[in-house]
Amino acid sequence: MTQWHGYILIEQPKALTEKQWADVLAGLFGYWNTTPKAEAQWLRLATRYSLKGDKCIVESNFDPRDLDTADVARLPKYAADTAKTVTAAQMTDLFRGKVTVFAAGMDREKSAQACRDYLAANSAEWATPMEEPTVMTRYLPRQHADCGD
Repeated sequence: MTQWHGYILIEQPKALTEKQWADVLAGLFGYWNTTPKAEAQWLRLATRYSLKGDKCIVESNFDPRDLDTADVARLPKYAADTAKTVTAAQMTDLFRGKVTVFAAGMDREKSAQACRDYLAANSAEWATPMEEPTVMTRYLPRQHADCGD
């Protein structure tokens, strides 16, 4: 299986509660942590939350098929398997337009640069690397994604 290492943005579907959102993220993080591990620590799964906790940037090794916008069923299935309170069909509807892949298919540095550009354009929404994210710290550990900066 070919892996792509880069950055994605996942936004909380409005229909999910804070706890459901945390469950969905925990499930996705668990799935991404079972994909072939990068040997270098800096290539392993890392996350960064928006100040409101409704957006999450994830750096990881991804199966490109999981991020294919034409096949929107894969990530929702993993999320629904974990959240248990929503079905895969509901998650598919909820996730539509909620996943952004930074520089899909390009190398890690191009993905990191696209992520940094996004953060610069939306800085008011995001915690700085040294700030604790807000609501999500109650449910998920902090695994900081710095977009290579």
